[in-house]
Amino acid sequence: MGQLALERMGVSSLFDEVRINPQYQRSVNLKHDFGVADSFGGFICHQSAQVVVETLAKQISSTSQRAFTITGPYGGGKSTLLNLLASSVCRKADVRDLARRKLDKKSLKLIDQALPCGLNGWSVLTLVGSRSDLVPALLEAVSDGQARGFCLPLRRGRTKDVTGIEKFLDWLSHEASSNSSDGVMIVIDEMGKFLEGAAQGEGDLLAFQTLAEAVSRMSGRVVLVGALHQAISAYSTENLDEWRKVQGRFADIPLVTKTDEVVEMIGQAISHQSPGKFIEQACLKIANLLRLEKPALRSDYPDVLVACSPFHPITASLLGPVSRRQYGQNERSIFSFLSTPDTHSFSDFLLKQPPGSDITYTPANFWDYLRANLDPAISASSDSHRWATAVDCVERAEARVNEFSLSLVKNVAVIDLFKKVSSIPPTLDVIATLYAGEQQASVVKGLNDLCEKRILTFRRHQEAYAVFEGSDFDIDLALKESRRKFQRPDLDLVAKFFNTSPVVAKRHYLEKGTLRWLSTHLVFLDDLQDRPRKLKPESGFGELVVVLPSNTTASTSANRDHVEKAIQKIAHPVLAFTPQNSGQINSLAMELMALQDVQTSAQELHGDSVARREVSSRISDVAQKLESALLLAFNKAVWVSNRDMNLGRLAEMASSLADREFPSTPVVFNELVNRDSLSTNAVKARKLLLYAMEKAAASENLGFEGFPAERGLYESILKGKIHVQSDDKWIFQMPKDDDSEDPMRLNQLWLVLKAGLGTGQEIVPVEAVYDRWALPPYGIRLGLMPILLHAMLMANRKEIALYRDGVFCTDFKEAYIDEFLAKPKRFGLRTVDAGADKALKEKFATLTETLTDCSELMIARELVRRVLALPKLILQTDRLTTTTRLIRDAIKNANDPHELINQELPEIIGAKSNKDFSETLNATLVELEAAFGNMLSKLEASILTDLEVKARNFERLKLRASKLQGRTGDFKLDSFVMRLANWDGDRQTVEGILSLAIGKPSHMWRDLDIERGLLVIKEWVVEFKKLELLVFSDGGSTRQLFQVVIGSGVKGTPYVGEISVLNEEAQGLDELADQVHADLLKRLIGKGMSEDRLIPLLSYLGKRVLEQKESTNED
Repeated sequence: MGQLALERMGVSSLFDEVRINPQYQRSVNLKHDFGVADSFGGFICHQSAQVVVETLAKQISSTSQRAFTITGPYGGGKSTLLNLLASSVCRKADVRDLARRKLDKKSLKLIDQALPCGLNGWSVLTLVGSRSDLVPALLEAVSDGQARGFCLPLRRGRTKDVTGIEKFLDWLSHEASSNSSDGVMIVIDEMGKFLEGAAQGEGDLLAFQTLAEAVSRMSGRVVLVGALHQAISAYSTENLDEWRKVQGRFADIPLVTKTDEVVEMIGQAISHQSPGKFIEQACLKIANLLRLEKPALRSDYPDVLVACSPFHPITASLLGPVSRRQYGQNERSIFSFLSTPDTHSFSDFLLKQPPGSDITYTPANFWDYLRANLDPAISASSDSHRWATAVDCVERAEARVNEFSLSLVKNVAVIDLFKKVSSIPPTLDVIATLYAGEQQASVVKGLNDLCEKRILTFRRHQEAYAVFEGSDFDIDLALKESRRKFQRPDLDLVAKFFNTSPVVAKRHYLEKGTLRWLSTHLVFLDDLQDRPRKLKPESGFGELVVVLPSNTTASTSANRDHVEKAIQKIAHPVLAFTPQNSGQINSLAMELMALQDVQTSAQELHGDSVARREVSSRISDVAQKLESALLLAFNKAVWVSNRDMNLGRLAEMASSLADREFPSTPVVFNELVNRDSLSTNAVKARKLLLYAMEKAAASENLGFEGFPAERGLYESILKGKIHVQSDDKWIFQMPKDDDSEDPMRLNQLWLVLKAGLGTGQEIVPVEAVYDRWALPPYGIRLGLMPILLHAMLMANRKEIALYRDGVFCTDFKEAYIDEFLAKPKRFGLRTVDAGADKALKEKFATLTETLTDCSELMIARELVRRVLALPKLILQTDRLTTTTRLIRDAIKNANDPHELINQELPEIIGAKSNKDFSETLNATLVELEAAFGNMLSKLEASILTDLEVKARNFERLKLRASKLQGRTGDFKLDSFVMRLANWDGDRQTVEGILSLAIGKPSHMWRDLDIERGLLVIKEWVVEFKKLELLVFSDGGSTRQLFQVVIGSGVKGTPYVGEISVLNEEAQGLDELADQVHADLLKRLIGKGMSEDRLIPLLSYLGKRVLEQKESTNED
């Protein structure tokens, strides 16, 4: 029955005595409520809201920021706060005065400084968001504001040619500079709906950025404030960079109401006569209980709870946390609950109580409200399981117990359901505050009866009651048996339940660029002396050790002394402490071990889901307590160290230790390579940087264009430090000794490198250099080492020689760089004499003319470079003079520049003077570099001679070959003919012909291959000539064939031969025949012989020619 019916019947209720401020019975709509004097009459500006106002005012006063967002949950009071803020500076003086009364003096002072308000007040635009475009809404707000007297109208004359945002900004600029107002405030409630529209393509996201940027440029007289329930970038999953850019234009201020502030608002929203002494005592107990969990709770909190009467203090404390669950909407849910007449709501409760009643709205009443109105919503939330269990217990109690016991079950069910978020556990003391008089004496008996009926259960480890989940498993007995298995905790297992994050040396990182940390460990004092002597890099540069004493009865100071002595034996830096609450930590750790053992070994749990949940719950609870105990131990730690240092804050101690351990570490601010393990992109960038160091050392920025990742490495590591400009070119040069000129500590690293290389008697592995650099006082990361080492090698080329697999390297080719990065163990270093004397220059005069540095190392590099640049055949052939071959082999296999220059070459050459030495060496190098070309030139001459090509007439040869292309019937012979048909006299064609004959590319040739190839070419030439006789198409053959049979008829076989000649030669022979015939006839007659003897004479001549030809072919 409603209130009106009761009044007509003359029946009054507690509802008549309790008044709820009507301000809380409706939500604020900024578009309609702004400028209305009573729209915030009952508003309570709690501390969180005051902080938002003060933060916004401070930012306006001290920065150029003018665009803000206030972010908070649904129903958190954002709209009301925006209304109050806008009203406190608006044009209407009466509204302005009422709004300012809601703010405290501090907030008012800051507002007056940030938003100075004269007689005119500020022009205010108010918008309420919708899923549409922002710009039309802004223009509509101007029209609405002008109609209500809050701002000037749009200027028609100057804006006729512009539309949209430009039109609004033109108005905004004019309004801000007008003398008719003190400034302009734009307030956008539910701004997120505009952003949702932009995300769905119904609005322009750029308008927010344009508006925010324009506001910040308008001389400080314009402020933009919007309300959101999440960050701007969270409204879209696409084009996140654009959304983040817009978000960056706004300064966000969070609004989250604290639990005690919610309780205070409830108290201020309710007007009621003073409650009885029983409620006051209950409020004091609950406040003291909450203060144990929240030490910063205000001192007058009992009075705040009293003001909430007729709410019981437990119920009042539950409303805030419950409203923040998935099925609540913060303060909006609370004040809706206060005023709505729903079944079992607060208003319904008041209507059913007689006037003057001191009865309170308990958690049991709240249970009835939740069950009647929110059961579906809670069942679909993350609280569904515990809610279902509680509902089951209440339903079982309804059928088996009286009303008093049923109220106990409901009270315990609600308090237990929300204990984690309210910090109020259902202990006996808490439950007792719900009952007065005779009922209080029955609480203990009623709870025991409910536990016996397995409706409730008592959890000894929490000393609190809970709803029974239907399990027969005796967890306490199982734990008792399990505890007997363990003598002390397994700390590795325990470590999984608390944060063992490394302690980062933050200041050291900011100053040096290298990330270092102390790894965190939990150990027993007895095991401390067995800590590793050397840490792996991934374990940090030192340790932070929590030392648990095996004997918990010893004093903390005695344990600390033992720890301090033990850590002195450890090489790496150690910070250690013994917890003052070590007994508690050991106890909780043992309990955790026992619970885990029960969870894994108790067979009864397999078919008992309730018991499994109970064990899991206890594990979580004990783990949380253990984590809290360890956190408390850290906060109260008294540290000791094996280094002489000032003990203070943990992060500062880590940085101090890092500074002490690595005073000579290079200062490198590049996270890509200043680490031990590199990403794929970092590996590629580092490799390309080393390529550029070799190829473009003399170029500015190493020839990089744009700003790729490798350019970033160059800028942060090399440029201006070891790669510097000298005159008109760039060089690698070691910095000066002055520390200010050498932030990379390169000179120190260079000295260490030289000291490690010693006198140059042995090759020192690159890995050995890296190992030394990784140790204190340098601590260089592995990713950075190749860059630094290569840079120093380039700056000191005349002093250090590089070896690969024990062989001296002259050029650091890309293939070598790849191996240098991937397999540094294949490379080594050796020092050499950097001096250059007069004799050295004389002996190597032809080389030193082209070298800027005439040191032994540079001369050796040049010799090796020239020899290794020779064709592979020349590097292996034996067809050289003995001296040339020995010099070639000595240079090719050189592994010590000093020995090569001063011992090996002088012994081979054996010259008496430096001049003779220089001439012999130069002649050898010239011979070597010309050998390959000379061989090809001889082959060319042989081919041309055999083909009867005179005066290098390649055009005639090409014509002859072109007539034979495709007609040989042999693939290789046809390839030979094709090459001849395209031969212009170049050496590449000769090399190609020889490769074709050998069947290998030139870099694979050997001496035997050359011999075989020459024979094949001879055969191809013969076949070429034969083909010329047989081809008559396309103009006929280019040759004539003469076949001869010569025999005496007396003995032996007649000689048979054939000779081919070119057509042009045949014409010459015909003319010559007349002359020879006349001459021979004259000679025969002179000898007294007849003309018929001419035929035998020609036979003898032919026979001799054929025999001589056969003999030549055999040779």
